[in-house]
Amino acid sequence: GAAAAGTAQRGGGEVLSAVRGARGTDERDVVASLVSLSWGLAVLRAKLPPALSSLLLSEVRALFPSLAVDGGRALPIIAWSLARLGLRPSRAWLSDFERHIASSADRFPAGQCFSNAVWALSNWHADPGPSWLDAFVRASARHVPSMAPGELAALCQGLADLRASPPRAWSSLCLEAFHRQLPSAPPELSAAMIWSASRLVLAGGDTDGPPPPPDPKWLRLYRPLLLDLSSALLASLPSLPAPVLVDVAVALADLRVHPGARWLREHDMACNASVAQLTAYQVNLLENAYAAMEVLRG
Repeated sequence: GAAAAGTAQRGGGEVLSAVRGARGTDERDVVASLVSLSWGLAVLRAKLPPALSSLLLSEVRALFPSLAVDGGRALPIIAWSLARLGLRPSRAWLSDFERHIASSADRFPAGQCFSNAVWALSNWHADPGPSWLDAFVRASARHVPSMAPGELAALCQGLADLRASPPRAWSSLCLEAFHRQLPSAPPELSAAMIWSASRLVLAGGDTDGPPPPPDPKWLRLYRPLLLDLSSALLASLPSLPAPVLVDVAVALADLRVHPGARWLREHDMACNASVAQLTAYQVNLLENAYAAMEVLRG
């Protein structure tokens, strides 16, 4: 609670001072302390005062080279923690972070490193650029088959937010890996994967206009998987946030996937129950998505 978070803030300041004073000692111990500190504060959702936030960002940046050793696992963990704490790094800080991630990604020991790193960057509204994103996607591919549903959803949604344009084979691999674990995936993750699939598979079109239609061959192969993901949402539609309901409908329409009459009825009822949460723009998106899926049904 609030008391725990307050204690964490005070303790965090003390530990951070100790970390700062430990420069010149075994850097592995310094890195371990900084990882534990940032992760613990993030889990407690501590509200850090500005001075402590600035100090934490400064110390992390100074230790980037040390955080990137031993497979680079520490760097994405700290990035995830800082983003969860609501800290907003400078452009120069982000540039250094992106450079060290790029040099470490091929050595990341687990898929979670990729999902943590890209989740942080998307929360910071970063713009690492197409070349960086392409290299990041290539490095992640060998880990995709073993990633958990939450890691896959965070990775795909983060890359979609960053406007990545991965190879269709990579996006398909992610969809397949998630589908294999669908029975254990919470519905909100299925919703995130449907939205992400629409952005990643259809990437590369005019960003100001509607996305291009999916490749017909690809759609024949992956429509059954997308239908399974949408079916997994059916019972949970009334409990999903209204903006998520809109995102899912728009994504299915863009992917040219009709989820079935019953699904659309349940979805429409859920949207009507929470229409007060939607903007006029979202209502317009929803109406266009319904109209597009009506054409698909015909």
